[in-house]
Amino acid sequence: MRVWIVVAGLFLWNVAEAAEPMPHWGMVVGGFFRNSNVHGAIIHRTSERSAWAMDLRVWQSEWRLEPEVDSLGVEREFSDGVEMDLGPRYRRYTRGGEGLSPHVDVFAAGTYSRYRSNSYSREQRERATGIRLGTGFGLEYRTRWNVSAAGYTDLLSFQYEWIERKGSGYINPFNPPPPITYKGHRDRLTMYLAPEFELRVYF
Repeated sequence: MRVWIVVAGLFLWNVAEAAEPMPHWGMVVGGFFRNSNVHGAIIHRTSERSAWAMDLRVWQSEWRLEPEVDSLGVEREFSDGVEMDLGPRYRRYTRGGEGLSPHVDVFAAGTYSRYRSNSYSREQRERATGIRLGTGFGLEYRTRWNVSAAGYTDLLSFQYEWIERKGSGYINPFNPPPPITYKGHRDRLTMYLAPEFELRVYF
């Protein structure tokens, strides 16, 4: 009789543990595999196999020649810029619970970017806003402590941007020419692999 009581107790304990709801919310930090790329997100797990997230991604780039100015005080070659994406993401896991689980993402984001470059005789500034739609793939390893390590990459994206570009021809520090302004749009379809590491904490 005692054996059956112990077995029943263990069974009920396992059922209660399995029925315990998983955490619904989480935070994501990532981008460590890519230079000057920062990624953060708030994630909401709606079930063991699905989640919604609000993503923020920032890329920064900079390149300069040394010294930065020549003997006449004119800046030498340089370029710098920043890009930002902010928007929702839907994630679907192939399996739930602990352990390793692949997942597929679809996302939409509003985008903003600005770039500035100079090459002795030509200066150019560009600002763009737009939208980006795409899909990606990841692998998440979830532990019993509700902390996950994941690898992720975008696979396919389509981006549409409205751009404003200002530039000048020969740079004369004493009599600069009026800037040349261009306004228009561009679109691009991109397929690529850009793996990054993410740490996901659920609570």
